[in-house]
Amino acid sequence: MDKRVVLGLGLAVLTAGCGSGTEDLTVAELDSLRLTVDGTRLLDSLGREVMLRGVATGCRAKVAPYFAFAFRESGLAGHASAPPFDEAAGAFLDRVVGWGHNWIRLPFSWQALEPELGSYDQAYLDRYLALIDAAAARGLRVVVDFHQDVYCEHFCGDGFPIWTLPEPLPEPPDGCEDWYMGYLTNPDINAAFDRFWADRDGIRAAFVEMWREMAGSAWAHDGVVAFEVINEPGPGTADVDSWAPTVLRDFYAQLVSAIRESAPGAPVVLDAPVMSSATAETSLELPEAEGLIFGPHYYEPTVMLLDEWTGTGDLSAPIGRWRAQADAWGVPAILGEFGVRATCTGGADYLRTYYRNLDAQRLSAAVWEYSCDELDWNQEHYSLVDADGQESPMADEIVRPYPAAVAGEILSFEYDKASCAGTLVYRAEAGGLTEIAVPGREFPGGVHASLSGGPAQWALAEAEQRLLIRAEQAGELQVCFSRTEPTP
Repeated sequence: MDKRVVLGLGLAVLTAGCGSGTEDLTVAELDSLRLTVDGTRLLDSLGREVMLRGVATGCRAKVAPYFAFAFRESGLAGHASAPPFDEAAGAFLDRVVGWGHNWIRLPFSWQALEPELGSYDQAYLDRYLALIDAAAARGLRVVVDFHQDVYCEHFCGDGFPIWTLPEPLPEPPDGCEDWYMGYLTNPDINAAFDRFWADRDGIRAAFVEMWREMAGSAWAHDGVVAFEVINEPGPGTADVDSWAPTVLRDFYAQLVSAIRESAPGAPVVLDAPVMSSATAETSLELPEAEGLIFGPHYYEPTVMLLDEWTGTGDLSAPIGRWRAQADAWGVPAILGEFGVRATCTGGADYLRTYYRNLDAQRLSAAVWEYSCDELDWNQEHYSLVDADGQESPMADEIVRPYPAAVAGEILSFEYDKASCAGTLVYRAEAGGLTEIAVPGREFPGGVHASLSGGPAQWALAEAEQRLLIRAEQAGELQVCFSRTEPTP
């Protein structure tokens, strides 16, 4: 038996029509990390349905040197004693693997990539691509995310280059802690978006060319599974309900075409307008194109504003609306952002409730966010790790199992973190190998599983943090699993 399989095969629980088998099980070897869009599902290179669970990386990547961790070559005085980039990147990503995740949402900054019109920063791009490769070497898929907030750094945000603003530069805000209010209160931010959508001075055309450059460079790296056009786009002074189904839809159509000129066949993620992150509703219409993924966000407004979760709110309705919207469009959904401050009262319970609803809706997702450096961007306090590498109390809640690759169709999944017990029900393909991510940190003593519905086997591949199931025949299969307590 493969040495990675540390628990013996568990024979199927014998119910009516069930049998048992004795073959060895090992984690599948993929020839590529790439994913394809099949209706509302994401499929891996073996045709298995994939659920993505990971982190966005993160606030620290919004300002120079535009990476979510300290590294020696950055040129910052505070980084002089930090490890070199490759070593720092490896340590940063190893923690993601330790959390049991299988992807990262990797922001990049147009300001960093093209600090002057027509002049790309090759050192920045090379490091960004090296981070993709380091992630892929650890089995982590990457969504390349052009990230902006309130347009650019000049407005306490990030993303767009300063050279896209008109001269003379508008006055910057007085203080950045409530940066997100700039969408509502700062006319200069809305004017900047108006200029962009109208392509004044060729700004939008430059954005398209930038994306051709990034897509062409990144798609050569196997770890990239999709490109996200723009984070939380702002409508400027336009009425969002009129703007989203027209201007934003047509913009997305243009960018999908441009990205695929450089990255043929690449899946493309489309986000809803910025205020949808607090309402889970949008008037956006998708362009006519194949391979699209809906990538909305949702932050519970009372938790975001009051920094408190009482446990009485209903997260099932907004998360369910995003699932229903993606289903109506017939595309997969990846909830690209959710999270809570490390300072939030009841924050751990909030995350536990949030994940329970993500499981119920069978949604891929990335929590916001993971950075490890002395800078806390705009005093957000959302990072799961502080500058010294110590995890916040919220980090434990993101360590949990999920169906990472299912040979068949996921019908339901649920997990109770209090009891460390979960159930996957799926319509199995005969002979297909299903993998449930079971982070070793959550299951230090191992996993016990019982199967019902048909003959099947299971095994635990401890090194890869995977519970493996092979069904001998097609049909509905139920997998119940729980933590085995460590031996004293």
